[in-house]
Amino acid sequence: MRYLRFALAALVSVFLVACDDGGGDGDVSNDGGDMWFINLVTDSPTLGMEIAEATAATAAYGRSSVRLEYIDGTKEITFYQVESDGDTEALDFEIDVELGRQEDVLVILHGTMDNLQLTVWENDATELEEETGRVGILNFSSRQPNLDVFLTDESEDLFSAVPFTTVNAPATEGLFIVDEDEYELEFTLPGEIDVVYDAGLVDIDEDSSSYFIVADFFGADDAAIIVLEISGSASARELVNDSIPGELRFINGISDYPAVDLYIGDTAGEPVFENVAFGESTGYLALDPDEYAINVTPHGVKDRFFYQENIGLAAGDQVTLVTSGLAMADDDPDDDSDDDLQTDGKVVADSLRNIALGAQLSFVHASPSNENVDLYLLLPGQPVSDTAAEVIGLAYLLSFDFTPDAGDYEIVILQSSNDAIILGPVPVSFEEGEVVDFYLFDSEGGGTPGELRAYTP
Repeated sequence: MRYLRFALAALVSVFLVACDDGGGDGDVSNDGGDMWFINLVTDSPTLGMEIAEATAATAAYGRSSVRLEYIDGTKEITFYQVESDGDTEALDFEIDVELGRQEDVLVILHGTMDNLQLTVWENDATELEEETGRVGILNFSSRQPNLDVFLTDESEDLFSAVPFTTVNAPATEGLFIVDEDEYELEFTLPGEIDVVYDAGLVDIDEDSSSYFIVADFFGADDAAIIVLEISGSASARELVNDSIPGELRFINGISDYPAVDLYIGDTAGEPVFENVAFGESTGYLALDPDEYAINVTPHGVKDRFFYQENIGLAAGDQVTLVTSGLAMADDDPDDDSDDDLQTDGKVVADSLRNIALGAQLSFVHASPSNENVDLYLLLPGQPVSDTAAEVIGLAYLLSFDFTPDAGDYEIVILQSSNDAIILGPVPVSFEEGEVVDFYLFDSEGGGTPGELRAYTP
């Protein structure tokens, strides 16, 4: 039998109200405690939190910021939103919080943008007895406001298990101290044993605190929920239920053809994405986790194929299918073969909910007329010779991710073989929490030097 005790925690829920500007220092020290900012505002853009005008963190819906360190004392906390273009706008309220030493503090915005609410959860983080750790569970789901929580051995049957606790939105009653171990984390409706959400296996480590936050799955029409785990590391992880859909976006990078259609399954029915021009991006389409046959054809043509593949979509995945290459339309109207096509595609995993400070960038090489490339992210006016490339020798239809600090930059793309400049310097600017995908395509109509296009979720 695992060891279980109850420990009190301070939990304060307030409605956000406008306040006068206040002060506060921004010193950060390991002698204080740790803080996380969690965004559970269901209709929000990316939101940000600033501590004493010095330390900032951002989080998209259903995600947590990185761990922030603070020193004890009264701190002024303000909030802002990050627009889709990266601009920020301050929200017209603030709160003063008395922060103690050796505490974990969760600052949680929830509700809606028209009815913002704030919960500040302060927990003792002093050293525990050997071989024990802390567990805290918060429920902010409007779809499942009352849940029994089971924390059991993986092999234990819920018919014989006793609920670990019951959580009622939007609050929790405290922390639990448990033996360090690996547990199965499951949620049911109160008094029932049919699992409505299985978060899988979680590790509770010695002298550590793990917080599990229940939230509604963003964009889902049913009762799907997510569980966000915050366990004292640099970032949180999202525990995704198998019933949560994946999402597919399509970008057409075929540069020498006017527009294309994308079908899921055969082409007898209607396309799911129609008349997508070169360089155009669709929105995301929610699909059940499964394998799908994808067919991309010239717009209005059902029997000629630019791309045909089966792609797998897992629960919670957000992916982009990009087609690329050259259609090279045949001059012979009697030749219906696809032998002259030089088109292809790539499925790229997207990050829609950034949990890191700075910006989160992806770069995809989708230009068949360019060889392997090097990409540099430079400060304005900085020469290429003054720094190392972000990536060297990236081949066609490969991608890479990087996370620069917020600020102004210039992108330069070189041919790997001879350092000849393909594009650049292209001025770019990033805000904290911004997510941007860059694609290198051929120039419109095909061929070099190519063009760089940016897309945001």
